Amino acid sequence: MTFPNGAHVVEVEIGRNTGQASLARYTAVDAVYDPVSGRLLAGSFIEYTLPRADDLPSYNVGFNGTRCTTNSPGVKGCGEAGAVAAFPAVTSAIADAPAPFWVTDFAVPALRERIWRAMNDADQR
Repeated sequence: MTFPNGAHVVEVEIGRNTGQASLARYTAVDAVYDPVSGRLLAGSFIEYTLPRADDLPSYNVGFNGTRCTTNSPGVKGCGEAGAVAAFPAVTSAIADAPAPFWVTDFAVPALRERIWRAMNDADQR
């Protein structure tokens, strides 16, 4: 397995009478954005100043590569962390939201009727 260095947290609200899932909040931590404008603060080397050689002490660099064991070339992707986490984050939030109704299992896709039935079936138990 490969793991990105970021996190996505999703909060949804489920309509009790309709099963409609609504995205209440989506937080992704992968880069720094201005909280007012939403502009990426480190979008170029102008804002994200790289240190110069004379700014740094002497140091040793090493590389500890880890092959991916789930494919034959042993390669890992890069750059797609922002897109990859969205589906499981939203789906997990939708699956967790009806827990107060004793819903313990939920199949995707998260259709409003499917969510409504899961909540109502749990109420009948």
